[in-house]
Amino acid sequence: MESRGNTFLREIRDAIANADRILLIVGPRVKHSPYVEMEWRHALREGTVVTALLRSGDYGDVPEALRLLHCEDVRPSIPEEDALAKIRRLVSTPVPVLGPLVGVPRLATPYLERSDRLDHLRSRVLIDSYEPIDLRPDQRITSLTGMGGAGKSVLATALAQAPDVRRSFQGGIYWIAVGRDTPALQALTRVGLAFGDDTIDYYTGVTEPVKSQRSILTTSTQLKKP
Repeated sequence: MESRGNTFLREIRDAIANADRILLIVGPRVKHSPYVEMEWRHALREGTVVTALLRSGDYGDVPEALRLLHCEDVRPSIPEEDALAKIRRLVSTPVPVLGPLVGVPRLATPYLERSDRLDHLRSRVLIDSYEPIDLRPDQRITSLTGMGGAGKSVLATALAQAPDVRRSFQGGIYWIAVGRDTPALQALTRVGLAFGDDTIDYYTGVTEPVKSQRSILTTSTQLKKP
């Protein structure tokens, strides 16, 4: 560890932010360590890949927010050479690129992350990435509802900027603002334009650019008080 006048936690955060990947050694105590949780959550926010390695205990010891990701079994029952070969294979795998953000607003400063709600929303949006299900078109929609000022847009923004979500939608994450009185054709035209269809002038033309890439579309509904 370097000694550059920074605190221990600052050095750890800087090292994580400058890394492509961190290895999380999982054991029975990992879920109960606030320092360990700070490190892997900071990695997720910074776009650093978190690769979990189960060294002791069982898979129930993996933090809940990471259970949808692959966790390699390198417990003592695995021969050491085989365990090291697994780790070398994992760390040599290229890190996927992040999908571009189009129109996604910046998070407010200061931003207080609501980890439980963000994790739940992530599990809904990425459900078909981690469970063996084939979603119908109408099941690919996730909505956030609530009174004004409850933080829906902030939560959606945080999800859109989450690196694991951006890696799952390498075609891009698009943010379209619509209002209660926005005509359907106008809203769909905005979608088409966001996906690069600058010649769109009819209703059915929207679907083709959307189908051609794995992308996520976020709409922010702006309602006026009656």
